Amino acid sequence: MLFYIVNLFLISLTACVLRKNKRLMYIVIFIWLFMLGALKGEGVGADYYSYKSFFEIFSRAEWFSSYADVERGYILLNKIISIFTNNYQWLLAVCSFLSIIGVIHFIKRNASFPIISIWLYISMGFYQSTFTRLRQAIAISIVLIAYKYAQEKKFWKFIFLIILASLFHRTALIAVLIYPFLHGKRINKQINKYLLLGFTIVTLVTSLFSAPLIRSMVSYLGYSRYADLKPGSGGSLLLVYFLVFCYVWFLFMRSEEINPKLQLLTLLAVGSVVCQSFALTITILNRLGEFFSIPMFIMLPNTAKAFEKKSQSIVIIIMMILSFAFYVYSLSNMNGTVPYKFMW
Repeated sequence: MLFYIVNLFLISLTACVLRKNKRLMYIVIFIWLFMLGALKGEGVGADYYSYKSFFEIFSRAEWFSSYADVERGYILLNKIISIFTNNYQWLLAVCSFLSIIGVIHFIKRNASFPIISIWLYISMGFYQSTFTRLRQAIAISIVLIAYKYAQEKKFWKFIFLIILASLFHRTALIAVLIYPFLHGKRINKQINKYLLLGFTIVTLVTSLFSAPLIRSMVSYLGYSRYADLKPGSGGSLLLVYFLVFCYVWFLFMRSEEINPKLQLLTLLAVGSVVCQSFALTITILNRLGEFFSIPMFIMLPNTAKAFEKKSQSIVIIIMMILSFAFYVYSLSNMNGTVPYKFMW
């Protein structure tokens, strides 16, 4: 546990030292995060041995073959790597590279306070999830790159990347909602007043009454082995998402003019709350929410600009303290990533 806490502070300190040279800062942080994922040792991550077994199976499989509920893009990636080496560590290195590149790209383009965005990305546990959720981490990285084309209204390039992401994890298809989030009709503030109440009710209803429907949906998407999992224990994460939604909803309502970026952040928070409410029934569904929550937390520090100069530092410090408290609280239950071990 101490390793991850020290790592968080060292990365943040390094980013602070290099903040005047943004290009160098992003390169160093990318290499740092990439290397930790590439050099992780045996058993780090709950799915470590499952993916190692997959690699051995896929290396002997036919090209473009299918296997259980594993997407063909990931199978093909394994097959290509197996041509050059049968060392599983190289697969971990490639997956780490692909998982981090999109995150750094998104932070570079969208973060007004990149050091704080990096802090939140790590302290909310998203970085450590790349150690165990190899397929989805790659899919999320591709979706974060796709944001660029959604922002530039390049619809077909955006759709192409979403489809590409779905070849690594089918849950990426939910990210098609990003485009209407960005370019749909601006939400009337009067309507927005009812979003908080409406999605509170949705959270309650889905967590209490929708278990059979959710299990059927999970099976239909090809993840039948997750359909019988016990209810998730993501109540604390749902509370965090809900509090973030209340915060950005408050900022949206107090702004004199409709701010498209703030509206996007509000809708990302809504998506995070709704997906996490489903995860109370089946844990696997919290992965849907990460397509909304990761960009949400990366852009969250930008909201400090809505306050006066004197208050901005206070807002950012509060974000850092609260996320760090959540990190310490969550570290003991982060999908088998604690303790960290190097490959040697």
